[in-house]
Amino acid sequence: MKPSNKQQQADGLLKNKLVKDEKPTNGRNSKGRFFIGMDSAFKGKKHSEDSRKKMSDSRKAYFKRVDMDEYRKYHVGKKQSEETKKKHSILSKKMWSDKKWAKEMKQKLSKANKRPEVKLKISKSLKDKPKSKEHSQKVSEAIKKWWQKPKNRKRMTGENSFYWKGGITPLRKAIRHSNKYKEWRISIMKRDNYTCQKCGERGGWKEVDHYLISFATIIKECKIKTLEDAFNCNKLWDINNGRTLCRKCHRRTFGK
Repeated sequence: MKPSNKQQQADGLLKNKLVKDEKPTNGRNSKGRFFIGMDSAFKGKKHSEDSRKKMSDSRKAYFKRVDMDEYRKYHVGKKQSEETKKKHSILSKKMWSDKKWAKEMKQKLSKANKRPEVKLKISKSLKDKPKSKEHSQKVSEAIKKWWQKPKNRKRMTGENSFYWKGGITPLRKAIRHSNKYKEWRISIMKRDNYTCQKCGERGGWKEVDHYLISFATIIKECKIKTLEDAFNCNKLWDINNGRTLCRKCHRRTFGK
């Protein structure tokens, strides 16, 4: 029995495909993909700025045409297989083992993470996401290990610290632990009925914040050098320049 015309055409296509795969052109198979072990002609080369702009414009135009609801059905929420994860892990370890590449990448990431828009995105992505106990334990151990090194402690203490204000910490502690400061705090909390002035929480642990003029600003502007100068500064003890906050809201005001 002779094979049909369709069967002959199918056999011919398969034969041509096998021939192309057995004798690849420029290391590619019949689908245009590179064979395992074959290097790309573009390996080690970089795209020009014009090429990058064209690719960027093309991608933007593509997503304008695509129905994003349909796109999400096929892409969003899908999980990678364990085999794919393992391949990505091996490739990532291989890349980061190159010290020169790793150093350049760390510098790029550090520079990018300092941009305000990137900080905002990171903050939004991490907001209200609880950390696991294992993660918290790892972070704690890493911080302790980091502080054990003398060079790291030197970088973050004294004049090298980001919070260095010219050696005024002892004076600030003396002011905050004085009886006059305690009386100032209590009078403001009584006035505010022990209620946080930002979130409205009443009761529990409450703190008092210098507002509208911060504590550090008053110290600097009034040139307070001693505890006696602080006691004689009326601006520092003005209850109209204070508000009651809960600990959570008070932390959010740091640096503002």
